[in-house]
Amino acid sequence: MGCQRKNHRRRRRVALVLADWARRWPAVFGKPAPLAIGFFEQIHAELKPQFSHKEVRLVLHRWTTRPAYYQAVERGDPRRNLDGSEAGLPDEVSRALARTALAAIPHKTANANQGRAAKPASGAPEDTKAPAKPRQTRQAAL
Repeated sequence: MGCQRKNHRRRRRVALVLADWARRWPAVFGKPAPLAIGFFEQIHAELKPQFSHKEVRLVLHRWTTRPAYYQAVERGDPRRNLDGSEAGLPDEVSRALARTALAAIPHKTANANQGRAAKPASGAPEDTKAPAKPRQTRQAAL
C-alpha cells in the first residue's frame, strides 16, 4: 500500500507542477507542442533553485509521453522554446518515433482493460482457493 500511496503523491505533484508551468508558460504547456532540442537546459536553468534535476526530468517525461504531445510531434507542429518562440520542426525520425509511440498506446490500454475484465465485477477480491472438501465427522468415519 505504501508504494501505491507514493505513486499517487508523485502523480499529484506532477499534475500540480504542470498546472503551474501552464500558467507560467502557456505557449509551451497549454496546448501540447513539441519542445525545442535542449529544452531541458532552458527550463532547468529557470527553475534550478526550486526544482531538482530529477524533478524536472520526471515532469518533462510525463509531459512528453502524453498522447497529445506525440500527436503534435507526428503532425510536425513547430518546436517551442521556453519563451514560446519557434525552434524548428520535428525531423522525420522524431515523427516516426511519435507514430510508433501512438500505435503502442491502444495496445497498452487493451492489456490493462483485459486484466480488469478477468476480475469479478463486484470489486471483491477473486477467490483463488480450491473448493473446500466436506469435513468428515467422527461418526461418518466409523
